[in-house]
Amino acid sequence: MIKIFSIENETQMKEWDQFVLSFPRSTPFHMSYWLKCIQKTYHYNPLLYVSINQTNGHSKHIDGIFPCFHIKSMITGNRLVSIPFSDYGGPLFFEKHKENLLLSELIKNFNGSCKYCEIRSNLENGTSFLPHHNFKLHSLELNSQPELVKRKFNKRTTLYSIRKAENEGVAIKEENSIQGIEIFYNLNAITRKKHGLPPQPFAFMKNIYSHLIAKQHASILLAIHDSRVISAGIFIKFRDTVYYKYNASDPAFLSQKKPNHLLAWHAIQEACQKGFQYFDFGRTAVNNQSLAKYKEMWGAKPIDLPYHFYPAVQGLTSADENKFSYRMFNHLCKNLPDSVLKKVGAVLYKHIG
Repeated sequence: MIKIFSIENETQMKEWDQFVLSFPRSTPFHMSYWLKCIQKTYHYNPLLYVSINQTNGHSKHIDGIFPCFHIKSMITGNRLVSIPFSDYGGPLFFEKHKENLLLSELIKNFNGSCKYCEIRSNLENGTSFLPHHNFKLHSLELNSQPELVKRKFNKRTTLYSIRKAENEGVAIKEENSIQGIEIFYNLNAITRKKHGLPPQPFAFMKNIYSHLIAKQHASILLAIHDSRVISAGIFIKFRDTVYYKYNASDPAFLSQKKPNHLLAWHAIQEACQKGFQYFDFGRTAVNNQSLAKYKEMWGAKPIDLPYHFYPAVQGLTSADENKFSYRMFNHLCKNLPDSVLKKVGAVLYKHIG
């Protein structure tokens, strides 16, 4: 039996989260706290499908879930996405035939009313979804002794940069407060502009604070030099993995102070000491060789991260970042005033999830 849970129903969300925590391949992006961040910021319609298994007509338990959002946009069209603004998503089912049946029903119900459906995870054969191999994820295996993990780092670049940051007097501080989010947001606006992109809405950062950081599902680290914050990172902690979700920094200090390297090393050390087994550097586009090389210099291993689409591969996550239109958008963003670019982000992101 398939039901749709309400994101506003605390009892149902507690059952949802208990199942996510019990499933081997789940991620923090399947948890209700992350789904609430998406829904409360962008006001998409959440479709939280739940498979209920009934035993002997009495006992009922969840044996599968599929979180997705119905995004309605006059600019980018209507579509189903699992899960917007997330590296990972997709169904979690113990029985694959039930997963395939649900996805088949989904196609029937929304065929014609949506341009496409995008699932940000691997799917086994048996569905009509098309795989697209546009990303790799990079994962670093940890050890209870951080120095053993450190041996995996590239000596000429990664270790050198960590030592340089330490010698330059860069200090790391945890700041899990709304002030920490404000500091991160302002740095993030600088970073995004450098890459030719608008920053995410401040409302999204506030929701991350309310639903994750304030409830100890995530933390903020700041890199400080001479009382000035020059780099910041948001790290999500889930089961045996720390996810390096966001990084922001002041480009004026990157070359001389190397704050990002010390920030990441501090987070890795802490993860080791607290018993985490993996450090997830997140997804990287296959054509972004410089970012992939950076992550691999930490000893992180690349793993294929296919996304699946129906009826055809389309949308921003399938786009080639080297396309002329993409580069023109980057150029425009780099030349907009900061205040205007923040307003663009506040309006635009709801259309690109």
